[in-house]
Amino acid sequence: MSARQGFFARIGSLLVVFAVLVPAVGVADDTRFVDCDAGKSIGAALPTMEPGETLVVSGTCVENVEVSGQTGSFDGITLDGQGKATISGPDASRDVLRLTAVKGVTIKGFRFTGGRDAIHTRWSTMVFILSNTIEQTARNGIQVTRGAWVHISANVVQNNPRNGIEIQESTVRIGGSLDEPPQPSPNLIQGNGGDGIVVNRASVVRISGNAIRNNRQNGVRVEKMSQADIASNTIEGNSQNGIQATQNSGVNLGTDSGSGLENAPNATVVPNGEFGIDCSLGGYADGRLGSLSGARGQKNFTSGANDSLLP
Repeated sequence: MSARQGFFARIGSLLVVFAVLVPAVGVADDTRFVDCDAGKSIGAALPTMEPGETLVVSGTCVENVEVSGQTGSFDGITLDGQGKATISGPDASRDVLRLTAVKGVTIKGFRFTGGRDAIHTRWSTMVFILSNTIEQTARNGIQVTRGAWVHISANVVQNNPRNGIEIQESTVRIGGSLDEPPQPSPNLIQGNGGDGIVVNRASVVRISGNAIRNNRQNGVRVEKMSQADIASNTIEGNSQNGIQATQNSGVNLGTDSGSGLENAPNATVVPNGEFGIDCSLGGYADGRLGSLSGARGQKNFTSGANDSLLP
């Protein structure tokens, strides 16, 4: 063998060893795959997953899925629908996807339909719901309960018979990216049969840069000793009020000055059916009214409500 041939033989041997030791480019060794069109299911794959792994899903998955920290350790996992996969819940008495007592879970790139609520997260922290389409459930689009902490951005939540997003006893950010300061990453919340967003039972929520329109009750309702910062949203065409604050709850409509995502006032192009903002029963509103409006006027304060809005 010539020296030249020996050199290339050694290079070939090294490449073989390298190929064995290093995973294929673009496929991480902590990634698993499920093709529901080939008869696989998310529910069957979940028990095999380790914390921090990603499950890449394709096809239409006809199943109701539960990810529970009470049955295994799923902290840090990602369910990735690649912008194409669908999860359709066949049982209208169960949520399409329920997350219970988990941490650091990301749900992205799916279409959710059917079931009771599309996504219900409870007793969970650092849950990220990103870039999904959530529609035509039997009840709510997203429900967050029992002390959960959730970030919801870049989703379409539409045409659900009750509320687009319902929050109880939890802390939630709706809109804005994960950057600091956050950049626009709007949700479109529209056409739901109840309110676009409901914040209740001592919840704390930040709602920034979204389009909340054409819901059959209020765009945003804040009640039962809850608080919401609501800034830079387009809130329009909702059948009742753009924003309602009641039962000792308060809203900050941006800040008194400034133009950033979390500072600017909200806007209305198509008037809401009643008022831009309605406050009652000890509710309060601070910040700037902006162009928020309704067919009956920009604001209505009754029953001991506190109005400290600037124009």
